[in-house]
Amino acid sequence: MSLKQKNKEILIVDGNNMLHRAYYKFSAMRSMSGTPTGITYGFIYILKGLISQLKPDDVYIIFDGGRSKERMGILNSYKDREKKEGWDADDFYRQKGLTNDMLTCLGVKVIEKKKTEADDMIWLLIRKLKRHNKITLISSDKDFNQCLSKEVQIWNPGKKCMVTIKNVEKLFGYKAESCVDYLILDGDASDKIPGMPGVGPKTAIKFLNEYGSIYNYLDNPKFKFKKWDRGKLEEVYLRNRELIDLRLFVRKYLTSKDLIIKNENITEIDLKEFSFICADNSIRTFMQPSFIKQFKNLL
Repeated sequence: MSLKQKNKEILIVDGNNMLHRAYYKFSAMRSMSGTPTGITYGFIYILKGLISQLKPDDVYIIFDGGRSKERMGILNSYKDREKKEGWDADDFYRQKGLTNDMLTCLGVKVIEKKKTEADDMIWLLIRKLKRHNKITLISSDKDFNQCLSKEVQIWNPGKKCMVTIKNVEKLFGYKAESCVDYLILDGDASDKIPGMPGVGPKTAIKFLNEYGSIYNYLDNPKFKFKKWDRGKLEEVYLRNRELIDLRLFVRKYLTSKDLIIKNENITEIDLKEFSFICADNSIRTFMQPSFIKQFKNLL
């Protein structure tokens, strides 16, 4: 589907988020030779289920291309995460490569740019598509709540619910337009971004309910909230907004030319190569005509 086509149901998948879900959820899976196949099986299996359930007209998978050098320049500890127990990087990236090969065989569009984070490419793609289409984003990353609009909804696998602009406040405690400010204040532990010292979720929500936004508060010297240091708040605001606000980051560092889509012109499923990968990984269930049909309908 061309980016110019309108009035489509679009499925956008946070690829790394789903890779990790498959890695741990299907960790016991092995091929006949004993090689781990949790991602190779799990990713395509979950994707097929989403396509069956949501019936999109088109699907885009966005993978991380590495940590942003701009963000790392702002905060040294940015995304400096400890690996979970049982994590095997070599195996993870081996299976990711195979998953990419399978997506190519199936003609599923993939976006991945070196040294560019999936979050930014997702926002760039949403900006391109949302004006005339309905978008469902698949991710459990709460950062994406800032993308919600009347055209964009999020299926959150962790909460097992569809997050919309209408129910986000009930689910998370803040409105979509307050998501960035909430994360600025509370911080983002998963990305190693510290928030305002001494501030947790309840205090952040109370502040936003009272003042609307951090900018409104800083713009009025008469406002006083608890014993907050206004200088420190401004420091945290300026730093964390650069790290968290996807709209701001994309506007400063990316353009539409960065949105390079792989597999965009594939019109036929490569059944021979797909069959070879499935056989080599002992995943013969994917060869069922009913399974293949879900992907063929997208071409």
